[in-house]
Order: sequence, then structure tokens, then C-alpha cells
Amino acid sequence: MEGAIFLSEPLPYLVDEHRGFTLTQSVAIMRHIARIAPGNRAHLLGAGIKEQALVDLLLEEVRDLKGRMTGMQYRQDVTTAAGKK
Repeated sequence: MEGAIFLSEPLPYLVDEHRGFTLTQSVAIMRHIARIAPGNRAHLLGAGIKEQALVDLLLEEVRDLKGRMTGMQYRQDVTTAAGKK
């Protein structure tokens, strides 16, 4: 298609130019952002073992829900609203 832009990278992705690398997995991106957040006094990944475990629990719950909600778009056998595959 003329004028179309095709990305070769998987989405989502984050380019950390300051540190010289790219991340291509959504959970890794979220954790990286939490680690490098300015003034990380809020302990975005949890302050202590118990809070870190609870952050992990919440993150995995969100990942489970996200997988269920977005998985349908990747299935090949899904019937469209018009009844076509």
C-alpha cells in the first residue's frame, strides 16, 4: 500500500537510549519504568519483600486478565460479526 508504514519491531517496545538497549515485552517494560522512575522514593516495585510479593501478585493478575481480553485478536478461527472467518 502506498504511504503505509510497516513496523518491523514487535509492539509494544521501549527504546532506552540512555542505557543503550530496547525492550520488547510489556511486563519487562513496566518493570523497567518502575525501576528507573525519577525519585524512586515511592518504591514502585514495593518497599520490602512483602510489598514486592504483593506487587508481583497484582502484576500477574493483570497479565492474566490482559491475556484473556487480548487473546481473541490473535486467534485464527474467530468468526467476525458478519459470520465470516
